[in-house]
Amino acid sequence: MKNKATLVSIVLLLLVIMPMCKAEVVVSPAEIFITMEDVFIEGNTTERIIVRNNFPYDISVDAWMMHPDIEAWMVANKTHIDNISWITIEPSEAVIPSNSSYHFYIYFASLDDETKNQTLGKHWEVWAALKINSASENSSSSLKQGYLVRVFVDTPSETSPDQGGLDQIFYDTLIAVVIAIVVTLSFYYYRLKKRKQQ
Repeated sequence: MKNKATLVSIVLLLLVIMPMCKAEVVVSPAEIFITMEDVFIEGNTTERIIVRNNFPYDISVDAWMMHPDIEAWMVANKTHIDNISWITIEPSEAVIPSNSSYHFYIYFASLDDETKNQTLGKHWEVWAALKINSASENSSSSLKQGYLVRVFVDTPSETSPDQGGLDQIFYDTLIAVVIAIVVTLSFYYYRLKKRKQQ
């Protein structure tokens, strides 16, 4: 009987404690890996950070990319990016209603060829920073939370030829061959017709 009472007490205690342990804001994943095999990624990388709002009120989120401010916290084989202006998180701000989620995406701006050549074979670490505030007037104004998501960027060791350029060369060559065949057939047809008339 005592064992049953103890078990019931533990279950009731867990039922009371568990709702209090629920995280009010959940940010995932903790780490994002972006590996560029042959070409540099441009635009939306499709890598996303999900922010879940479990508060009973709306929250606002400000998001930006930053250099790791404590080098000791960086992964051993990763380095700083000199200029992170070509890596952004979009949107940079959002309001997330109560009990809902929102997705933030990592974007890369296009790089000129010289910058691409200087960044070949790099292994970088940058951080996506998210600042959470209350967006509702009825909630406590003291809510201020911050989250960091590690973003690891590996650039190609060497770039492959531009596939679009190769496709254009093939297309142009095909058109030239077709035109040459049409001109040749027209010429022979004209000569054949002229011989028959003589």
